[in-house]
Amino acid sequence: MSENTTRDLVTRLEESFQAVTNIFSNIADDQWDTIVFSDGEWSVHHILRHIVTSEYSMNGLIQMICDGGAGAPDDFDIDRFNRGQVRKQESKTAEELLATMAKNHQGTLALLASLSDDDLAKRGRHGGLGRETSVRTIFKIIAGHNLQHAQDVQTALGA
Repeated sequence: MSENTTRDLVTRLEESFQAVTNIFSNIADDQWDTIVFSDGEWSVHHILRHIVTSEYSMNGLIQMICDGGAGAPDDFDIDRFNRGQVRKQESKTAEELLATMAKNHQGTLALLASLSDDDLAKRGRHGGLGRETSVRTIFKIIAGHNLQHAQDVQTALGA
């Protein structure tokens, strides 16, 4: 595996994780129910639950692709999946979610460290994109996805 490629991915993942952790660690108690998206379904707390479950799920997707799988099925419904995953985390406190997010992040880094350049080049269907992409790109998606949603939260809070 190219050290620069791995280093670049690790740096991107670490920078995203630090920024997301900083944003969510500074949410005041009265801000967790603030609506982030205009559809009214996604509060700050929902977004944190989504980040936690999506990184874990994308790690599973990466492993499936590296093991020779095709990735997400053609009929994968990302909205239904996300709602279901967020719902499963309803009882978790922000502190529990932040701890799980840190654990998932360490899992992402460990998974990345275990892969070869050939693994990073493998391709499979990403359900959120609705098309095939490389494992390397899915790692980039993890970092960008988490950071984008944390920035959405900042915007909703007027930060």
